[in-house]
Amino acid sequence: MENQPQKQPMSTAAIVLIVIAVILGLGIVTCGTCGFLAVRGAKQFVAQLGDGGALMLNSPPQVKAALATDKQDLVGEWHSVRGSSLYIDADGSLAWDKNEGTHTSKFTAPISGFSGNDIEIKMFVKLVLHIQTPPHRVADHSEMTFEGVLLKKGAP
Repeated sequence: MENQPQKQPMSTAAIVLIVIAVILGLGIVTCGTCGFLAVRGAKQFVAQLGDGGALMLNSPPQVKAALATDKQDLVGEWHSVRGSSLYIDADGSLAWDKNEGTHTSKFTAPISGFSGNDIEIKMFVKLVLHIQTPPHRVADHSEMTFEGVLLKKGAP
């Protein structure tokens, strides 16, 4: 039999250095991937802000144009007999304070669009506010049914 050189076991220091190198390598790859995904997600979010995809900061020009023409009857301050109120400004701002007994909700948001008679807003998700009966004149005031609530504008 030939004399074969005996393998020497790795030193503890060498093992520790290899483990540290592997952990650092994985960390760099993981952080790089996370960084890439974070930057990509941030770019998409900013792009959505620009077109109102995630959250609208202002109503788009087509909403303002509609509120100045065919949707102008919506503009103004509306109230229900039970205390709910809706305010729609010509710039597309909407403030809804629903107070109908046990059913309450309150928010302010810019209008993002219209779907038929309904109003769309985007607050990270798209919400459709339903107008069951569009604004119409009744004697000396206007009325409409918004989200199931009879609202009046210009009533004494």
